[in-house]
Amino acid sequence: MWRFETLRIEALLAQEPLPGQGDAQRIFDLDGNLVTGIGNRPSWPTLTISREMLYAGRPVGRIEITHSLVHLLQHTGLFALFGGLLADGTYPLVRGIRFATTARSAAGTSRLLEFFYSPKGRAIAKQTGVLAD
Repeated sequence: MWRFETLRIEALLAQEPLPGQGDAQRIFDLDGNLVTGIGNRPSWPTLTISREMLYAGRPVGRIEITHSLVHLLQHTGLFALFGGLLADGTYPLVRGIRFATTARSAAGTSRLLEFFYSPKGRAIAKQTGVLAD
């Protein structure tokens, strides 16, 4: 009997506002026949959630809510593009800093070795006991 009350069912569905433009709500009876529905058919790709409807504790049909994932994919693509551009912009900077510090460290090590092997450095090393005769 409930399936003939389409106006009342549509009013109940309309009380819950659809979150987006590409959403649809449909109600089916136990045989899978469409009873009523509101909203336009969402554009692909979609996410559909279906739940059983009970009347007096017995299953009488199911409600199906379909939501388009286009906006989610668009935003994900924009964030991925922004992240890629950010990574492309920072990689040369980080690489340049790494090479600069490595070159500075290598230059400092070579100056230290040159000093240690110079006559003045050997004399200091002998006086402090770092270098034995």
